[in-house]
Amino acid sequence: MIDNAISASWSPLEQISIETRANRRIGLGVTGWADCLAVAGIPYDSEQALTVAENLAYELYSAAFSASLALGVEKGPFPNASDSIWQNAEMKLLNVAVLGFAPSGNNAVIFDTSFSIEPFFAMSFSERILGGLRSNMSTATFAVS
Repeated sequence: MIDNAISASWSPLEQISIETRANRRIGLGVTGWADCLAVAGIPYDSEQALTVAENLAYELYSAAFSASLALGVEKGPFPNASDSIWQNAEMKLLNVAVLGFAPSGNNAVIFDTSFSIEPFFAMSFSERILGGLRSNMSTATFAVS
């Protein structure tokens, strides 16, 4: 679905559309990491959190890489593959990159969770949206003992 969005997307400049489609970079990532750790009772800055993060990143990358490889077989590689590190690969990906841990503020607000992989910065905050309406948010949606 994320790759299909590249084909369906509109860009304000034709050159952006050309480059986007030539590399087909997608950014499967994470939102709600701090909430996930808190619910699991794992301190954000602990070795256990680092181990869980490594396992999660490995699983995300493995799944995304496998899917991009299968789509590369089905649809062909991304157009710039011949100019990339994949140029001599036997099998080529559909996407130049598959993970991206960008800020996910809008997604976090929509899903009422913590932002991307960031720790809790504030347990509650106000945001002005839609021409000045105030949205009161709380990242404390559960009890932590």
